[in-house]
Amino acid sequence: MSLSNKPTLLIVDDNPTNIDILVGLLSGEYDLLAVLSGPEALEIAAKEAVDLILLDIMMPGMSGLDVCRKLRQDEATQAIPVIFLTAKNDEATIEESYEAGGDDYISKPFKPKELRARINNRLELSSYRHQLEQRVEEEIAKRQEREQQLFQQSKLAAMGEMIGAVAHQWMQPIQVISAYISTLEMDYQDQLIDETYIRNYQSDMQVQINHLASTLREFRTFLSPNKSVQSFELGGMIHSVMELMKDDLHKYMIEIALADDNKVKIMGVENEFKHIFINLFNNAKDAFVENKITPCTITVKAEEQPDEVLISVQDNAGGIPEAVIDRVFDANVTTKPEGKGTGTGLYMSRLIVEKLNGRIDVANVEGGARFTLRIPR
Repeated sequence: MSLSNKPTLLIVDDNPTNIDILVGLLSGEYDLLAVLSGPEALEIAAKEAVDLILLDIMMPGMSGLDVCRKLRQDEATQAIPVIFLTAKNDEATIEESYEAGGDDYISKPFKPKELRARINNRLELSSYRHQLEQRVEEEIAKRQEREQQLFQQSKLAAMGEMIGAVAHQWMQPIQVISAYISTLEMDYQDQLIDETYIRNYQSDMQVQINHLASTLREFRTFLSPNKSVQSFELGGMIHSVMELMKDDLHKYMIEIALADDNKVKIMGVENEFKHIFINLFNNAKDAFVENKITPCTITVKAEEQPDEVLISVQDNAGGIPEAVIDRVFDANVTTKPEGKGTGTGLYMSRLIVEKLNGRIDVANVEGGARFTLRIPR
């Protein structure tokens, strides 16, 4: 569109008389540019803001069909509408013009009203397409923004879960250390402290300190900003998750059964997979508690196939309500009571898996639910 707000038309014809006729018919309603050859047309189309091209087919050197093909190959010009103007009106030429990328075809001699109608129709369609592309881009940007917000919410929720897990795991060794300290003076007064006592005391205290350090190390690893895709062992990653969650697992007597095949390696960002399994284990834990299930078992299996690794996580927590099972991977969908779930955990898990061109599914099985991850090898 030109500064005058009129559509800009580029007329391409090797015959100056034909150009003069078109200029006489169209001037005033459009801003007009005119050239006598295909190479000039390509140069002008690449430099100027051209809204539509009227293109002759039969030109020496480079035909109109060749010009149109070149226009469609260039990202800067591929969306410009092209109307062919030619004296050739046989079926083969018409078919070839559309195959070359033309939008419309008008045979010479043409009627002025028909020409203007065809031009305006193509300009209107081009405007609609441009508006539609803008709306699509805006919607994509909005969706990406929503996904980023959900990702941040999920990260905060995961961090809160991890802080809670760390707090649970630190509570017991802190209480033990506190008890040791409180009895130290009484043992001294009772003359119980000797070299053996001190060695035992140091050993017991070191066990508790190692537990605190191990928990902190796992927490720091979970929060690591490293996002590189690497090969890692599934079993080792799950053991790290179990270390982070072991107090909750012990408190609710949840057994996580790992099959021997969990030594398989998968490609991905290990900390993102920890997020997935923390979410799956936490969801199962909440279902165990809500449904008062005992015993509580989560079974993790892996199977290597030629093109992918199948990982299944199955529990006996009662299953997922049929009303929501088809939507559990959508944003803001939760099976938990109000105030106890954000609906972002499984959604983010799905995004993490899909980012690797994988897939995550869920199905109810006897006594519980089974999540299946398919990760390309």
